[in-house]
Order: sequence, then structure tokens, then C-alpha cells
Amino acid sequence: EYGFTKDLGFGCVDVHTKRVESVEEIKDNIRKAFSIVEPERVYVDPDCGLKLLPSKIAFEKLRNMCQATRELREDLGR
Repeated sequence: EYGFTKDLGFGCVDVHTKRVESVEEIKDNIRKAFSIVEPERVYVDPDCGLKLLPSKIAFEKLRNMCQATRELREDLGR
């Protein structure tokens, strides 16, 4: 529909806040990318670097992002 032919690195967690997004919230964010690009072409990323966040928070964000990705892959049969 949009004619987008490239792969997409999709920032699905906000590195500018210390709030840790839930797995479900991250899955909802990733699904938004699927409305533009086929799931096979979406690379799941934080929206920028995490170095300014406390390491505990950065780890929790990444852990939830990875879990959300695993669950979506399972839902998609991949």
C-alpha cells in the first residue's frame, strides 16, 4: 500500500524514559510496523541507544523487547 520496499529497523521502546514498557505494550508497538512493512522485513530495536539509562532499566527494557519479539514470532508461526 505504501510502496515501502526496504527493511525497517523499528524502535519499539522509548530510551528517553525510565518507564519500562510491558511485553504487551511492546508487542502492540511492533504490530504498528506490520501495518506498513511485512513482518519478515521488520528489525526490532530500541528507538535509540540505551547508554544514558541506568543499566538495570536498560536491561529490563531489552528483556521485555526480546520477550515481545519471541511471542510475536510464535504467533506468526516463525
